Amino acid sequence: MASATAVSIDRHGLFEGIALTATVLAVEAPEILALIKQNLPLVRLVTLQFHQISQPLLAEIAPAVIVTPLFKGGFDALQLAAVLQDFGYQGWLCVVSPPLPNQAMVEAELCAALPRTRICVWTASGSA
Repeated sequence: MASATAVSIDRHGLFEGIALTATVLAVEAPEILALIKQNLPLVRLVTLQFHQISQPLLAEIAPAVIVTPLFKGGFDALQLAAVLQDFGYQGWLCVVSPPLPNQAMVEAELCAALPRTRICVWTASGSA
């Protein structure tokens, strides 16, 4: 089993390597929707709330990338990571976060929670 790797990316690097026709699932990430639409106009963009995620729905959507905030009212990225791990998700998880005092620690926690998933952390400060 390959181990997860974390990649810190800036605003423009967020979209490198994503196929123009890929499916992107945004889980409670409205702050990123306009940026995705602007940079990847041909992607299939699906939005869900955390409580809507199920294994059959994830299999139907088959996202290449899941975008989610580091923390949001009723959940955080580690809770989503646990659900995705249980469902066998192996695509990209892009976590949108505010500037962090120890980003490497957050990336390490996410990689440990999702060992078969590629992790990227995008700091929202680049979106201004």
